[in-house]
Amino acid sequence: MHFTDLQIANEYRALWQTGHRINWNIQDLIGGDKRLNFARPFLPDALVGANAIQCLDIGEKLKLNQIRSNSYLHLFGLCEEFILPSIVDHVGNIQHSDLYLHS
Repeated sequence: MHFTDLQIANEYRALWQTGHRINWNIQDLIGGDKRLNFARPFLPDALVGANAIQCLDIGEKLKLNQIRSNSYLHLFGLCEEFILPSIVDHVGNIQHSDLYLHS
């Protein structure tokens, strides 16, 4: 399957618009008058898995949830600050003719 320049441009434009529409940062959630509620978990247990550790009491599970949530935050920060810019730079260096897919 071959894509035309217009199809590639339209697909890129749609992805770019979607990315900007869902763009947010941590300052949207906390900062200023917004504070974290340390009496509640920061992430769902499906992502954290603290409830599966039966030797922990409820308070320890809450702390573990918050610690693991902090790890997720740092992973997203790493991705946002280093990985995504690297990918964007790499894609910017690809020749336009290399964008065509061949099946």
